[in-house]
Amino acid sequence: MKKERRPFFDRQYLGRVAAYVAASVTAIGVLFYIGYHMSSGLRSGIDIMYARSEVISRTIITESYILKNESILENPNPAASPAPSVGNGERVRAGDVVSEIYTAATPGALARIAEIEEQIEFYENCIDEGVTVGDSRAVSRSISDTVIKLRRSAAGGDLSSVPSMKSDIILGIRELGVRTGRITDLNAQLAALRSSLASERAGLGNAAGQVTAPAAGYYFSQADGYESVFTSSSIDSLTYSDFCDMLCEAEAGPADISHSAGVLMSDFRWYIACRTDSVTASRLTEGQHYTVTLQNNGSSPIDMEYYRLLSNATDAVMIFKSMRIPENFDFTRCQNAVITYAEEIGYRIPVSAVRIYDGQEGVMILDHTKIDFRRIAVTGEENGYYLCSAEDPESPSETDSEESAVTAESYDTVSGGEADGITLYPYLQENDIVIKSGTGLSVGMTYDPKGN
Repeated sequence: MKKERRPFFDRQYLGRVAAYVAASVTAIGVLFYIGYHMSSGLRSGIDIMYARSEVISRTIITESYILKNESILENPNPAASPAPSVGNGERVRAGDVVSEIYTAATPGALARIAEIEEQIEFYENCIDEGVTVGDSRAVSRSISDTVIKLRRSAAGGDLSSVPSMKSDIILGIRELGVRTGRITDLNAQLAALRSSLASERAGLGNAAGQVTAPAAGYYFSQADGYESVFTSSSIDSLTYSDFCDMLCEAEAGPADISHSAGVLMSDFRWYIACRTDSVTASRLTEGQHYTVTLQNNGSSPIDMEYYRLLSNATDAVMIFKSMRIPENFDFTRCQNAVITYAEEIGYRIPVSAVRIYDGQEGVMILDHTKIDFRRIAVTGEENGYYLCSAEDPESPSETDSEESAVTAESYDTVSGGEADGITLYPYLQENDIVIKSGTGLSVGMTYDPKGN
């Protein structure tokens, strides 16, 4: 019987080995391919910024209502139009003439007179303050901002603030002319404006009557019909429920002011009631002063005292008080208020740059050619940025106790420290290069801008 010969090589076994080797080589190649493109993405897709500290204002934006103690002045001849004899917010005595009544007056003619009077006052202030040719960038920005606000207001159907913004633009253009040297002879400008004013007033005809102040106070030429609703006469006893009643009464609409010749504000104190929630209100302290900017007054912040807090279980109304009536201030009844309650030195870090690394919140940075990590102390968030403290929250101050000083010895701002056996990365510092975006980032990775 002939013995069967076996092949020297087991072809099935070799096939399995070859398949395994091929699969391994392919897998390794894929890993190298992915790693190469990840590193290339890091080299080519990295986006950086410098950590630069700045003064960051902490603000609350809220709907506010102006409360004043005022009364409507009656027009003795409703068929005629009143022309103010004194400026808005001007102090008057009992018996002073605040407005004259003209039968031939039209709203357009009265508006032109008001604009000319504002421009005359502007040039008089320029002469008194010695305004001359100088940096005009701030004026140009102010004009642009007002134009944008006017367009937004008109597009949104809010026409109540358009006249005041139009006046601001006109005055801004004139100031721009003075700052840039295009308007040099201010006295000539004043003479021309006074001539125009006399001509406009002559066109009104003869005065058919006068309106006098019944008592001392502050005169305003416009009424809005809410004088008896949003009043400050009982401000010290006002409750949260009382304020809600004010809003309900206002929903019925304004009172008839067709016979009005303006209003007389009897007290120089006025208030704003700001609607918010109890948590937000708790950030402020009653009795403290804060900077408040009302929407219709652009860049005219005023100092106001946080006077009272009205609240229920969850909602709140913050009452702020002012003891000053700003010149040419827009007292439109309802305006958004921006309340600045704190300022701090910190960094604005894009939300997209913040990540958790080793259980710590922070950002990747570029330290020379190495990728590293820095912690951040977030204090707030706004408009896609985290507001981060520029102070090291774990570094004791000079006034701390000896026990704190010992803690300081075990903590190094540059190299970080340890807590419960976990390595703590140092906090972000001025001029650190923050990586805003990039793929495949890890601490210790070398960054090669040339892609080598």
